[in-house]
Amino acid sequence: MNITETWRPKTLDKVLGQSHITKSLTKIIEERKHSTFLFEGPSGTGKTTLARICAEMLNCRGFDLQEFDAASNSGVEDMRALAEQQHSFPMGGGSRVFIIDECQRLSKNAWDALLKGTESPPPNNYWFFCTTEVSKVPRTIRTRASEYKLKPVSPQAIADLLMEVRDTEALAVDDEMIARLAGSVSGSPREALIKLQQCDGLSEDELEAMLSVDQGVPGGYDLAKLLSDKSFEAKEVMDLLTRMKDESPEAIRQVVRAYFTTFVLRAPTNKWALIILHEFEKPAIEQNYITDIVMRVARIIKWRSQ
Repeated sequence: MNITETWRPKTLDKVLGQSHITKSLTKIIEERKHSTFLFEGPSGTGKTTLARICAEMLNCRGFDLQEFDAASNSGVEDMRALAEQQHSFPMGGGSRVFIIDECQRLSKNAWDALLKGTESPPPNNYWFFCTTEVSKVPRTIRTRASEYKLKPVSPQAIADLLMEVRDTEALAVDDEMIARLAGSVSGSPREALIKLQQCDGLSEDELEAMLSVDQGVPGGYDLAKLLSDKSFEAKEVMDLLTRMKDESPEAIRQVVRAYFTTFVLRAPTNKWALIILHEFEKPAIEQNYITDIVMRVARIIKWRSQ
């Protein structure tokens, strides 16, 4: 069983954490106001899912839905072949939909081949471009498209989804691990579902090992555990950070944030956990290496002494 497919949303109102988009998109699709759409945002947040749902709403069926992965096929001939399909009538009087995933990978000549098709497509032909790097999409395409920016989904919303999936599918994953998973995926429901399925039935030690390897920060969990005790020794924490000097500060931040998300889910008024969550909320500055994390811990120590 692939729970990422089983639990893929089938309607716009089921797309997690993107209500700022789905409300507007519903009206535009129903009124057929636009023929070219651009979905941008982090990996795993629902771009391709949105495009597929829109295709369904546009009465696109069977062979009239063309889904193309530009990460594997970025050449001009592929795009010319797609554009040519616009000249035949859709089957059953419905619509023809083209979904181009990872469109930032398309070559310049491939984009040029699509310009005319997106500028004035035949009736009932629609284009959906999905990208994680919108800056690489030509301005000529962006000015013709109805553009939507997806955002990372909150850990709480992801945790709620994982608990529903866990209970429905009878997976052996406890609430604490779900909270940690929800905080470790950078706002990606798809990544969270993949990890949830991987966690099913693992022992506590196996779960810890999986998360540590996955995050690439074996010391991140140790740091979180030290910080969880408000009376921690500053020297012990700083010594640990010194040993972690070669680890990614952003990966460390994500592990710590995931750990303390558990506390907040269990006790929403836990002030200490909320303080640390707030301090580790913003992405780390990778160029500063471990200094970024040291400064966060220093601010926590200063707050504790007040």
